[in-house]
Amino acid sequence: MLELEWVNVYYRRFDSYRVSIPIMFQEQFIIITVMYAYNFSRVVYYRMIDD
Repeated sequence: MLELEWVNVYYRRFDSYRVSIPIMFQEQFIIITVMYAYNFSRVVYYRMIDD
């Protein structure tokens, strides 16, 4: 939920500043992807330990 709200705020800023966004958005997208990949792999790892 927190990520979705943050992305909505970010998209509003995208509408406001049309010029400098693509690079910023790319950086944020990479950060979000890495965070999700890290959390997903951590959950899978803990499940393997439980089994």
